[in-house]
Amino acid sequence: MSIKERLSTIKRLSGQAQSVAFGTIFIFGFTLLSKGLGFIREMVLAAQFGTSWRLDAVIIAMEPAENLSSIIAGALSTMMIPLYLEVKNGKDPEQTKRYASQVLKLAAAVLLLFSALLFFFPDLLIKVFAPSYSGEILDYAARKLRILSVLPLIHGFGSIFTAVLRAERRFLQMASFQLIFNIIAIPMLFFLAPLWSEAAYVFTWVVGYLVMTLIMGLYSLRFFDKKEIVSSSRFSTSAKQTLKLALPLIIGSSSGMINNIVDKIFASFLPAGRISALRYSHVLLAMINGVIVGSFLTTTYTEIGEAASRKDFQAIERRMQKTNNDLMRIVIPLTFWVILMAEPLIRILFQRGAFDSQSTDLVSASLIGYSVIIILSPIGGLISNTLISIKDIKFVNWLAVVFIGLNAFFDWVLLKPFGHAGIAYSSSVISVLSVIFYYLWLKKRYAITFFNLKKFLFISTINLGLYLIVFILKSVLSEIYFLLIGNIAFLVLFVYLNREIIRRIFLLKSESKLNR
Repeated sequence: MSIKERLSTIKRLSGQAQSVAFGTIFIFGFTLLSKGLGFIREMVLAAQFGTSWRLDAVIIAMEPAENLSSIIAGALSTMMIPLYLEVKNGKDPEQTKRYASQVLKLAAAVLLLFSALLFFFPDLLIKVFAPSYSGEILDYAARKLRILSVLPLIHGFGSIFTAVLRAERRFLQMASFQLIFNIIAIPMLFFLAPLWSEAAYVFTWVVGYLVMTLIMGLYSLRFFDKKEIVSSSRFSTSAKQTLKLALPLIIGSSSGMINNIVDKIFASFLPAGRISALRYSHVLLAMINGVIVGSFLTTTYTEIGEAASRKDFQAIERRMQKTNNDLMRIVIPLTFWVILMAEPLIRILFQRGAFDSQSTDLVSASLIGYSVIIILSPIGGLISNTLISIKDIKFVNWLAVVFIGLNAFFDWVLLKPFGHAGIAYSSSVISVLSVIFYYLWLKKRYAITFFNLKKFLFISTINLGLYLIVFILKSVLSEIYFLLIGNIAFLVLFVYLNREIIRRIFLLKSESKLNR
C-alpha cells in the first residue's frame, strides 16, 4: 500500500466510529509505538539520573501530582463512559453534547481545587507520601511538587476527552494522541537534563501532557457543546450522577495505583534508590500491560458498557470469555519470559551512564516481584470494567479498601526480610486475592463465568516447562547462547499459542482492503 493510500485510509477512519476488532488492532499498534518511545524515554532517564536520592524525591513529588490526580480524573472518566452511552441511547445528539460538557466542567472544578491544595501545601503532602523525609530532601521534593501542581487540571481535561473518544469508538484517534507525549518528552529530557538535572524531568512531564491534552481537546470539541461549557446552567441529573458515582469509585477503580503509592511510602524508609527501583520496574510492567492489556480492555469496555446499558448479561459474558481467552495466550508466556529475562533485560535497556550494575540488581529484583501482575491485570480489569458498567460500585469499593489495608500490612511484614522486593511481592499477593474475590462475586451475583481454568492451567504448564528447561540451560551455556535460545524459544511458543489471533489480524486487514 502506498503512503497516499495509507493516509487516505487513516483520514477515512478518523471520521467514523471503529469496531472493537479494528479498534483493538489500531490501539495495539499505536500503543506499541508509544510504549516503544516510552522505553527510549526511560533509557534517557536512567542514563541521566540512575537511582539517585534526587530522583527518589521527584518520584515522591509526582505521587500526589501525577498518580493521585490520575486516580481522581480516571474515576470520573471511567464512570462517564457507561452514563454517556445511556444518554446517547436517547438519540438526542445535543443532549449528549450537553452531558459531556457538564462533566468536563465538574472535572475541572474538582481537580482545580486539588491543584490548589498541592500548590499551597506541598511540604505537608510530601510528609504524607514520604514520612521519613526531612531537611534538604523534603525541601527539594516540595519545590518540585509546587511546579507539578498544574498536572491535576491537565489530567482532568485529558481524561474526559479520552472518555468521550472511547464512548464514540474513536479508538484510532485516542491511541494516536498518546504518542504526542513521548514525542515531546524524549528530546526535551535529553537536552534539558544536563542543564537542569532532575528538574528537567518535572518540566518535561508538565509540558508533554499539556501539549497532548490541548491537541486532544481541539479534536474532541465536536463532541461538546461550547455554549454549555461557558454557561452557568444547572447540571443535569446524569452529570450529577457521574460525580456521585465517581467519587466513591476513586478507591474502587484505582486500588492498584493506590497500592503503588502505599508501596513507595514504605520504600521511603529504605536506603536511597529503592523508590527509583520500584518506579522503573513498575513503569516497565505498565508498558508491557499497556501494550497488550490496554489494547483489549480499552475497546471491550465500550462494548461491555453498551451491553450493560441494554441489561444484556449474555452479551457481556460472551465478550468477557472471548477477550480473556485471547489475553491468557498472550500474558502467560510474557510473564514467564519477564521472570527469566528480568536481569539481562534491565541491563540492556538501562545500564549506562548513572545507571550502574547495582541499579540493575535493584530494578530486576522488584520487576520479578511484580511480574505475576501481568497475568492478573487482564482478569481484574475485565471484572472491574463489568462491575462499573452495571454500576455495582459498593462491592468494588468495599473490597478495594480491604485490600489496600492488606497491602500495607504485607508491605510492613515483608519490608524487613526482603527490602524493596518484598514490597513488590506484597502487590502480587494482593492482586491474586483481589481477582479471586472479584470473580467469585461476579459469578455468584450475576451468574457470569468467563474464566476457563483448564485452559489457563494447560497454557501455564507448557510455559512453566519451557521456563525450567531454559533456566537449566542458563547454568551450562554462555550468556549470549542463553539469551539467543531463551528468546527464540519463547517467541516460537508465543506465536504458536497466538496463531488464531494472528490469523484474525490478517483477515481483518484483508477485509479492510476489500472494503476500500
